[in-house]
Amino acid sequence: MDNSAPGSGGQLLLGSPHIQSQPDAPFVWKITLELQADSHVEGTVFHSGEGGYRFGIEKGRAYVVRDECVPAFSDHYAAECTADIAGSFDEVTLTVVCDFSSVEMFVNTGEVGMTNLYFPQIGLSHLMKLESIKGYAAVKDMVIDRRPSIWAENHS
Repeated sequence: MDNSAPGSGGQLLLGSPHIQSQPDAPFVWKITLELQADSHVEGTVFHSGEGGYRFGIEKGRAYVVRDECVPAFSDHYAAECTADIAGSFDEVTLTVVCDFSSVEMFVNTGEVGMTNLYFPQIGLSHLMKLESIKGYAAVKDMVIDRRPSIWAENHS
């Protein structure tokens, strides 16, 4: 089942994030970016006004930030993970895989992979956000691919 939402938005302007409604999980958000050495691009899934699951790329490193969970169940839930990225920084593909309780981010073809548990608030409409924090960034391609749940009774 492929319910792709293709698009390329051209240059991401500082202070002007690309925001859109998020599909229900599970889904894959694949973003190919053209960057410069000083670029910093950040995306957010499960965004509902505050918090969310943030991921990004900046100066040869990838990162994910898991903000607090609502309702809070642990003071230790919030986390940040980083990893260095080797090679060229001119073009980068971020693949973000969102399931019901986890978010995975892969850089390029798996050069870096990060997985975190994430517990979004049920019953809220979530947004997806992509923005340039610093420097030049252009979206060369962006696809949102809804995936069938392996837990659904009648999936094909």
